[in-house]
Amino acid sequence: MNTSKAVNEFKNHFQASVEQKEFLKLTLEKAQDKGQEVRSIFVVPSEEDPNALVFTYRHKKNDVQKTHSVLESANIVATSLGSSFLQGMLNTTKKDHEIRYNKKNQPKLTSKSVGDESTGMGRKLIDVSNSIYLKSMGIIDQRGEVVKSQQHMFRRVHEFLQKMDELLPKIELGNDVVVESVTKGNEVYAFILYDYLKSMGKQVTMRAYSVQPDLAKSLNNIAQRCHFERLDFLEAPIENSTAEQVDIATVLDGTEQQVDQTIFQAIQAKAKLLISSQSSAELVGKFSGVSELGALMVFEAIETRMAKLVTDGIRALILQANGYETEVTERGNANEKEAIIIFATRTQEGMSPEQLEQKLKPIKDRFGISDILLEKMLKA
Repeated sequence: MNTSKAVNEFKNHFQASVEQKEFLKLTLEKAQDKGQEVRSIFVVPSEEDPNALVFTYRHKKNDVQKTHSVLESANIVATSLGSSFLQGMLNTTKKDHEIRYNKKNQPKLTSKSVGDESTGMGRKLIDVSNSIYLKSMGIIDQRGEVVKSQQHMFRRVHEFLQKMDELLPKIELGNDVVVESVTKGNEVYAFILYDYLKSMGKQVTMRAYSVQPDLAKSLNNIAQRCHFERLDFLEAPIENSTAEQVDIATVLDGTEQQVDQTIFQAIQAKAKLLISSQSSAELVGKFSGVSELGALMVFEAIETRMAKLVTDGIRALILQANGYETEVTERGNANEKEAIIIFATRTQEGMSPEQLEQKLKPIKDRFGISDILLEKMLKA
């Protein structure tokens, strides 16, 4: 494939995707001249004009935004490839196209369907190296490189994106998506999830609760800079939520009350996806009467660990009973301690309260415990 043919095909894919309302984003990078002023170009649809595109020209010290028509945009991309940039990536709702130049300045154009597992949709939709929020939160620096002390968190961001790649295709989301969240030190995931859904072309409304007052103001300022108009960080607790529609609910490192309130709200609203982890365990101190375990429960760390396992196990069974396919896994949280995380997608019919009780009763009898808070809320 000669140079002009490769570039023209890439240009045509770009222009067609915009005209057919399939365009998500385009990135030009790998500068031809390391000393050139513009290091990369990032292109997204204009929210104000459906017939225009917003170009972000990333300079060494600042970014410059300009708006161009579709035809102008296509011509800018075509003339920039090979002369200013050696790589172009086009992401659409159906296919991803990449043009890359070799050392002989010869281009190769490749295309993949979005459904291909190798595509990594979430990691392509979100430009993590140029993310305003990741920079503002100190995870990457102004050059787009990961801050040394934040390498662990950056890996978590990629793991989260991988998980979204796995879970979101399992559920059916409409155009308008409502997300209710408790972040508690994990606010970066609120940005990531909002960015991911928005990049899929969804109209996202997201509220993150129980944020410290001074932090809420700062996070809302970052959201405004990212043009995330319907991402709100609130001081109010999740109990204050009045949302009738909830498509996705998340609570990360929450308290017992926050976790169970979020799960309760998700079940009541028939949310399609739930992500949950708890920072503390509500059953601590309730195992001492179990003769077989009493000797072990004098060790606080063991008792706390057991309490977390039992509590989240019961929560997972309750979710299954309410029609959710549930995965319980373990990974590091924001403080790099192992946390139990529940991923639940609504995919099936549930079971009756009597059937659920038959599953839970032997567990409660074995550990000498009564209903957890979530059960009480559902029975009220």
